Amino acid sequence: MGNKLYILEGADGTGKTTLANKILEETKGHLLHASYKKDWNIKEYHDDIFSSALILLKYQDVVIDRWAVSEEVYANAYRGGSMYSADDYMIGILSKKGIY
Repeated sequence: MGNKLYILEGADGTGKTTLANKILEETKGHLLHASYKKDWNIKEYHDDIFSSALILLKYQDVVIDRWAVSEEVYANAYRGGSMYSADDYMIGILSKKGIY
């Protein structure tokens, strides 16, 4: 059985990071916590997070604390819209990596 990728999404204050830390405690995995800066190319940033997760998965479980779904929700709520549709983006990147 291979290593597992956990992607945690949800609103602020709902326990994502607490759950991520519990998963790490149990699996001895690696955490990638997505954040945001207004001058970043957020799509490229999310590509890099996912590419990093795939490399790390060769060695250990990986937890991504926020990713594409959060970006779409928070961008629409606070920044006038997202650069991409989370569904289209996630299907595209998973297909590109041969996972979907």
